[in-house]
Amino acid sequence: MSEALPARDREIGGRLKYLCAAHVLFVHSRLIDLYGGEPGLVHAAALCRALNEPREVFFGRVVDRKREDKAAALLHALVRQPLFKCHNDRLAIACTLLFLFRNGRLVRLTARDITRVLHAVRDHEMTVSETGSWLRKRAHIEASR
Repeated sequence: MSEALPARDREIGGRLKYLCAAHVLFVHSRLIDLYGGEPGLVHAAALCRALNEPREVFFGRVVDRKREDKAAALLHALVRQPLFKCHNDRLAIACTLLFLFRNGRLVRLTARDITRVLHAVRDHEMTVSETGSWLRKRAHIEASR
């Protein structure tokens, strides 16, 4: 049975809300519930590195990048280093969309969009900056926030 997400949001580096390991583990458990498969984190250290990717720090200060660029950095980190025994691509997309949603953006994607961007990221055909621009074109401000 899936456990709930942490009760409090984590705000780090100003006003952006970053994901923590509990968010990723929760999303993965929901994917297992929905699609089946074997649970199991394969690379805990890689999970920590992936979650820190959007928090790029330079001389002790968080680098000021747009939220879509930070989401793109997270997507790249999750796609390029499989963390679990299954559902790594679904996890990468779900966590990217969750990060953007928590930070006031809704993104509309088709299955074709998702497939194309995952392949482009995995095959190093799309940079983090290009992925950020791609997300920005599809992101909409969430009115209810």
